[in-house]
Amino acid sequence: MENNELDNALNECAIFVIDRFEEDFAVCEKQDTEEMVNIERKLIPENVIEGMTIKKCDNIYVIDYENCIVTRKLIIDNLKNNWLKEDGTEYYIVSSILDTAVKCSNIFVQENIFIKDEEIASSLKKGNIIKLVDGKYILDEEKNLEVENEIQKLL
Repeated sequence: MENNELDNALNECAIFVIDRFEEDFAVCEKQDTEEMVNIERKLIPENVIEGMTIKKCDNIYVIDYENCIVTRKLIIDNLKNNWLKEDGTEYYIVSSILDTAVKCSNIFVQENIFIKDEEIASSLKKGNIIKLVDGKYILDEEKNLEVENEIQKLL
């Protein structure tokens, strides 16, 4: 398969987020339509958990590590023990992009915040790590790169 064909095939994949498990099915939200669908449990990878993102390409379901917020959170939980926490700096992971704000979860303590700063919010995507330094939110490129490197190891 040539690169263009491969790119087209990947773009045609259906993406789902696992909402819950019921008996022999994973109840999932199809991302492009927000429709709830039941997928037979035996068709999806065994190690998926609620909240994970999976994609279906060529009738095969795989974990979508690159777009899975659950995977990112698990990787961050493993990495954060190695990260030095600077005094006066708070670290957050972007958990959802809303119409007028960005919802973030503090990496070190159980706390959610909403950022309404349009300048920073417009440049973020789900799963980004940002830090609050001197009252300003900044994309933490170093920590994001570290997480991306860990995700690439999973692919």
